[in-house]
Amino acid sequence: MRKRMLIIALLIMLTVNLTQAQIPADLPQITFFSSSTIQVSTEGLRAGNEPVSVMWEVRNQPANSKLFFEQILEDWQIITLESPESGGLVTPSGVGEVFPVLPDDHTMNQLRLRLVLRDLETGWDYDTRQIDLPLGTETKRAQLNQFEVSSFNLTEGELLTVTWDVSGVEQVIIDLTYSGQPRRYALPEPLPAQGTTTFMVPPALQANVTLYAYVEPDPLNPTGSLPQDVLTVEITCQYAWFDPSGDPAYCPEPAQQIEAVYQPFQHGYMLERAGEYIWFYFANSDSFLVMPGNLPVITEPFTLPPPADLFRPLNTFGQVWAGYPNIREQLGWATAPERAYTMTYQQTPWAVGTALTRYRLYTLPDGTVEGHAISSF
Repeated sequence: MRKRMLIIALLIMLTVNLTQAQIPADLPQITFFSSSTIQVSTEGLRAGNEPVSVMWEVRNQPANSKLFFEQILEDWQIITLESPESGGLVTPSGVGEVFPVLPDDHTMNQLRLRLVLRDLETGWDYDTRQIDLPLGTETKRAQLNQFEVSSFNLTEGELLTVTWDVSGVEQVIIDLTYSGQPRRYALPEPLPAQGTTTFMVPPALQANVTLYAYVEPDPLNPTGSLPQDVLTVEITCQYAWFDPSGDPAYCPEPAQQIEAVYQPFQHGYMLERAGEYIWFYFANSDSFLVMPGNLPVITEPFTLPPPADLFRPLNTFGQVWAGYPNIREQLGWATAPERAYTMTYQQTPWAVGTALTRYRLYTLPDGTVEGHAISSF
C-alpha cells in the first residue's frame, strides 16, 4: 500500500505569536497572517512604493464577510490598505503585496499591519491577526535557498534526511506532523539557519515536514506561514489494514487474532479483549470508555430484575455493570447473553495519536468491522 507524505517548505515569516484558547473547529478563524519581509525601508515606506509581502489563510469564512488589510499608526489611527489581490476581493488563502505608508507627520520605529475578518452587515470583527515589522535603512526579506529530501520513495520506518538553507534568519525548527494534527514530532531545536538532519518517518501517511524559522531566537513560539514549496514522498507501508474501512491516513501494525467476549446492550456494547481490557461503547454519545480487566469492582447492591426479553449481564461484565451506576445508566440492560469469539484486531502504533490513543480496527461476533480512535490505560 503506497500513500503520499507531503513535505512542506515554508518561506520565513515574521509574525506576532499570540497564546490563544482552543477555538471550535467550525468558527470563523484567521489561521495565520505572516510576511517574508523581515525589515522595511523607512524611505521606501515614506514614498509609498515599498511592497510588503503578506500571506494569509482563513477557515470557515462566512458568506457576508470580507478580509481587510489595515495599517495601524503609533497614535492608533487606522489606514485601510488596498487589497493585495486584483478586484478588491480577497480569497480565503493567498500570497500578495500591500503598500503601507509613512505619513510626513508621523515617526515610527516599526510597521504594524493587521488582517481583519469583518462582517459586512454588522461591522463585527470575527477575528484579527497582527504583524510588527522593524523599520531600517533598507528592506530585507527572508529567503529560502534550499529545502531538499534524501529520497522520494521510502518504506515505513526508513530514515529521511532533510537539508535546508535559509538566509535572513537566525534559527529554524523542523517538525513532522500528520493529518492536520498540531506540532508533534519536533526535532532537536533550535537548529541553525543552514544544516542537514536525519530522522525516522513515523507510521503515518499524509505527514508534513515543516520548516519554521525565527528572526529572533524563540524556540517556544514558531512562526506561522504559508507553504511555498511542496515535495511529495511516496511511503510504502509494511502492512495493510485487514479491511478496506481502515483509516487510510496511517500505516497499521500487523493484524492479529485475539480471544474476546462480547455482549450487546440497549445503548451500546461491552467488549473484553484477551482478558486485558474492557471496552464500553456508548451509542448515545458515540464514545468509548476503557478499563483494565483486573480493575477492582466497586461493590454496590443492585437487585432489580431485568425487564422482559432483556438480560442482566453476568461474570466480569455483570460485576462492572452492577458496580458502576454511570456505566449501567449509559448502557441500559443487555439485549442478549455474552458471547465468546475470536476477534480480528489491528491498530496503529503508539507513534500515531496521543500517548494513549490508537486507531483500532476490529470485528464483532457477526463479522461486522468497526474502527475507532480509542484511548486505553
